[in-house]
Amino acid sequence: MVRLQVVFALMVLGVSPAFSQVPQVVESRLGVDSVKIDGGKRLYGFLLSHRADQSIVFSVGRQWLEATHPQLYAEFAGLERDRFEKLRHQRIERLEAWIESRTDDRGLVSFLEHELARFSEMVPEDLRKKKFVTIELMQSRYKEIFNQPADRRKIAGLAFQNDLEAVTTTPVSQLRKQLVEMGVDVETEAVNLSKEVESTAESDRQWAARKAVVEYALRKQIEFQGTGSMLIRKTDTPDMTALVSQLLGGGLGEDPISQLGAELGLPEFKKPKEQTDGWWKRATEEAERDGFCGVSITRLNQSMLSTSVTVEAYFFAIEKPGSWFQIAKFSVQASTAEQTEEQLKRIQEDPQVKSVIDTLKGLGLGGQGTVEQALRHGAATQKALQDATGQLSAFISQNSRELDSQPIALHP
Repeated sequence: MVRLQVVFALMVLGVSPAFSQVPQVVESRLGVDSVKIDGGKRLYGFLLSHRADQSIVFSVGRQWLEATHPQLYAEFAGLERDRFEKLRHQRIERLEAWIESRTDDRGLVSFLEHELARFSEMVPEDLRKKKFVTIELMQSRYKEIFNQPADRRKIAGLAFQNDLEAVTTTPVSQLRKQLVEMGVDVETEAVNLSKEVESTAESDRQWAARKAVVEYALRKQIEFQGTGSMLIRKTDTPDMTALVSQLLGGGLGEDPISQLGAELGLPEFKKPKEQTDGWWKRATEEAERDGFCGVSITRLNQSMLSTSVTVEAYFFAIEKPGSWFQIAKFSVQASTAEQTEEQLKRIQEDPQVKSVIDTLKGLGLGGQGTVEQALRHGAATQKALQDATGQLSAFISQNSRELDSQPIALHP
């Protein structure tokens, strides 16, 4: 009788009893993360970031928090509302300054003006429409965090995205089953709940990163490729002389014995020490000179003694004149042995590759073994390059769609 009265009361209040409860299973069976806060209560949702000062940003299902911990909801929703108004005014000021600095670029300005109008029309009541409450917790306010593996978090994210009920308290196995029954492809469908989470403050450096990413997506791009600190600016008409020179320095040198000796570490074949600090500065200096605030760099790492090739895709942003910083890095490795005959044939038939091979033969470096090795390394490089740049493109797209998504995570 008591339970019926409780359920009836919840119905009158317009709250589903499924939302107003704590999980009845062990956390390892759930799909959401959890954090234990001062006072002993545990909140369930998603850990968004863990900052350098040990504070965290955590998102909690709005309906669940309001029904289960109404006092905490009132506190955190009030803080979220105050933060919303402060950030809205800051974004408007930043956008007005940005538009003023790029008046000659109509494509970019059109996007910025659209965002400016959107921010100007926002009101705090809009927060009620979001599925999550964004919570900032200083280190003194929480005691422990339980992080779910990525695959379990994805299922919970898909469950929220597809409006399943009681996601916070339902075992992940049941959520998966419900999603499959709905026709959701849990393996291929991506989670994107960015519009359901109110973002937190962006530091000046994070805003600089955001500007660089957005301008890279919407304006003419500047890209560099190379090995070590030897970087070539990517253009519509590649400098084949520079490309051949790079290949000669990366494993097809005119003296294979010297090349192998250097890679084996023999003192008499020792090469000059490769620049490790500031290897990217020539690229960023050129980007700054030409008016860009973001630049992508892809670097190849290969060796005659190795059966694999590594490609690293970087993105750098300008913070102030003469000062650039790295905001993203994606590293992909591909095996030369795993490249198929079809891949080798395809790369051999590429006009630019044919031009390089002809040049090498003209220099007396085009023996069959050398060409075969170069083709395998080339096919592996192409595969790694596609994957690394694909990850970078996804990063750019994710952080350039809207200017009030979560700040870009920067690493010291």
